[in-house]
Order: sequence, then C-alpha cells, then structure tokens
Amino acid sequence: MLPRRLRMWATIFLVTFPLTGCVQPSTPQAPQIILISVDASTESELDFATAFLDEFAFQTAQYRWLIVDVQKKNEVANYFSNKPSKEAIDEIIQNVVQISCNDQALLASLAHAKEYAQRLNEDESITAVILTEGTRNAETLRSLQELSQELSKFPHLKLFIAGVSEDNRLPLSQAFTPIEHQVQFFGNGLVELDELLRLLS
Repeated sequence: MLPRRLRMWATIFLVTFPLTGCVQPSTPQAPQIILISVDASTESELDFATAFLDEFAFQTAQYRWLIVDVQKKNEVANYFSNKPSKEAIDEIIQNVVQISCNDQALLASLAHAKEYAQRLNEDESITAVILTEGTRNAETLRSLQELSQELSKFPHLKLFIAGVSEDNRLPLSQAFTPIEHQVQFFGNGLVELDELLRLLS
C-alpha cells in the first residue's frame, strides 16, 4: 500500500490530469439543412402547414439553410432556398395558398429530399419535413417503398411526415419500412404538431 502522503498526491494528480481517453472531446453539431415540403391542396392541410410554419419561425437558429417547396399538381415548386429567418418564413406563409396536387407531388417531394441528401458533405445532415395527409393508393405506396429503399443509403437524412390522416397512417408507415429508423409520422392534431416542433428545436 502506498504511504498516506503519496496516496494523497496520486489522487490530486488524477483529479487534475485525467487519464487520456477518460474525457471525450466535444464535437461541434453538424451543420443542419432543413427541407419543408407543403401540401396545401385542402383547406385543412393549408391550415396545418400555416400553423407549423408560424411556430417553426421562432426556432430556426440551429439550421444554416432552409428549403421550402410547395406541392403543385404532380411536382414541387421551390418557394425559398436561403438562410432561415422569421421574416423569411412570415413571407412564405403569406405566399402559400390552397393549390391542388396529387400523389406524384408527394413522390417528387421525397425525390427532392434525396437530391439534397446526395449533395451533403460528410459533416452535414438534412432534415426533411413533408406536410401531407398522405395516401392509400396502392401504386403510390409501392413507389414510396422503392424510394425509401434508396433513401436508406443516406444515414444523415432524417424524415418527418406530418399532418397524416388517421386512415392513411398505417399504409403510409408500412411503405417506409426500409427506413423505419430514419422516419417518424405525425397526425394533424395540435399535440402531435407540438411534438414535431419539439423534435425540431
């Protein structure tokens, strides 16, 4: 056993100079890109999208780049691609109106997320928020499953699909089984909207 004084100095040394490997160096958070795709084909979907954007405008600090797409007919139209700010999102809210779209626009939204994921640097990540009631169309669900298999190649992509109707939730979630650890689904109620915003904060 070490003499008492030697034990005391050994304790002081270990507290003051921890052994290499005991303290992990902190790493900066990866630069964040967020893509928001809005389905505003019904009044309820437009209201949900507006409520989401209105709240999200207060929590953009962690994101270095914001992309906002609006689903139109069978494609997506880019409304914004720049550094996020509350003022920019407020302007987006003013410009988004009810406009019809179909399932092809939903597929286009995910294809756009894939395009951005392919461009990521190693230290970057992207979060895609798809605002839609979803679909039960069998052909679309098969296409979504094929697309989700491709998205599984991009582990730095996180996907949130929100505003999903109760009837569409199960078939939609089954289509995304290949990326079940990268995707989360939310309904169109206030509680789930709050949970989504919490996860994005």
